[in-house]
Amino acid sequence: MAYSFSGFPLVVQEWKPGRPIRFRVDAAAIIAGSMRIGQPEFLEDEVLQPLRDMARRLEERLGYPVMASPDAGPGGADHTVTVQWRNVVYGAGWARNCPDIGTPWNAQASPPAVFMNRHIFDPDIACPYFTLHRDNHTIVHELAHVFGMVHWGTYVGPHYLAMSKSLTRMVDGESEVFLKVEDLDNLGCVFPHPDFPRE
Repeated sequence: MAYSFSGFPLVVQEWKPGRPIRFRVDAAAIIAGSMRIGQPEFLEDEVLQPLRDMARRLEERLGYPVMASPDAGPGGADHTVTVQWRNVVYGAGWARNCPDIGTPWNAQASPPAVFMNRHIFDPDIACPYFTLHRDNHTIVHELAHVFGMVHWGTYVGPHYLAMSKSLTRMVDGESEVFLKVEDLDNLGCVFPHPDFPRE
């Protein structure tokens, strides 16, 4: 069932009931970058805590863990999703107000990863789009992409699930607000547990 719902099947295939999705977070590069923009708590506030909150809410809603806490278990090779900064411009021309510097974040299907891109930690980049995504729990939106979800309002074929409008737009900048119950339920369809059938 999970394979039929996920647009990014690799991460789904690695998940098994009793073995939550594990993360390898490239903390050193993220900390170094966050110091450059004067946000020394970026790793905790924008990466680790939103992932913990999402893991907790999924487990509370579904009755079983889909994601491991990023603090739990080994990092190293025993992981499913990588979270890292990379010195790459991705999607140049994508943001209207920042035409040449690409997008601050993006997701990748294979191998499963969430990236912070080159200019997210560039203190000289102060356009509104980048400022917003330095303080907006964007990792939750990007992880939804890794799990196979597409933006609200996008054509959804048989192998994808749509995010809520709220998760797509990340309104209010807090994942506890913009990650809706419908998103959690949809992820339950992507990661179904045989002992907890979805309606």
